[in-house]
Amino acid sequence: MKELKWIEAIERVLKEHSRPLHYTEIAEQILENGYRSSVGSTPATTVNAYISNDIRDFGDDSIFIKVAMGTFTLRERSNTSKEKFKKSEISYTSVINSYGMFWHRNQVFWNERPDLYGTQLETNSITNFKEQKGIYILYDGPNILYVGQAIEETIGEKLFGHTNDYLEGRWNRFSWFGIYEPDFEGTIFTVQESNREISIQDIVETMQVLLIETLEPKQNRDSRTLLSGLEFKQVEDPDLKRKRIQQILSEISTSY
Repeated sequence: MKELKWIEAIERVLKEHSRPLHYTEIAEQILENGYRSSVGSTPATTVNAYISNDIRDFGDDSIFIKVAMGTFTLRERSNTSKEKFKKSEISYTSVINSYGMFWHRNQVFWNERPDLYGTQLETNSITNFKEQKGIYILYDGPNILYVGQAIEETIGEKLFGHTNDYLEGRWNRFSWFGIYEPDFEGTIFTVQESNREISIQDIVETMQVLLIETLEPKQNRDSRTLLSGLEFKQVEDPDLKRKRIQQILSEISTSY
């Protein structure tokens, strides 16, 4: 099958379904049906960005209609709106552009600039979040122990600091919410402040969903769509065992 452009793949998936779909579902269908083999490390985020930019740029002429937060369906539009977007032209309207929940402390090789590896959907692509900034949460088992922010330093650097301070032995997991989106290759974060369009509504919705994600109130189980498609599952540092051995050998050699 010929690989479709992103807009073509999104349109095809929506045509195949009689109901509106969340952009995460659209990304999953694109992968499952093989409409694109090259999807990068953040397919769901890419789908959302293409649809959101199409609606923003073409308004009533857009082929897409937003029916709920993160959920879209099709409508007819003129042929003049068949626009191809370059990655550099895509803007993001989210305050939070990627996040990880309940990552394990012992799956990270800790140093001053630790690698934080994650993956999304079934792409087999790994993203390194070592340059990510935003906020983070430390857990002692299921309990929230500490909430911090990483602006001047990265989240990884801040977390490393907590392996050597008064919280050192009190946390075993962490969650993080990042302001940067991974690029298509999943290795570099694009910082394009001029391309960010953040409204008061975006900020309020983000505050709400962060509280929902962290506190998990029973009556808000269906209110997490703002962050749908942005979560990354942790991948253990592939060199963790080797790095641990090297560290032990280094400590032994310096002790003599």
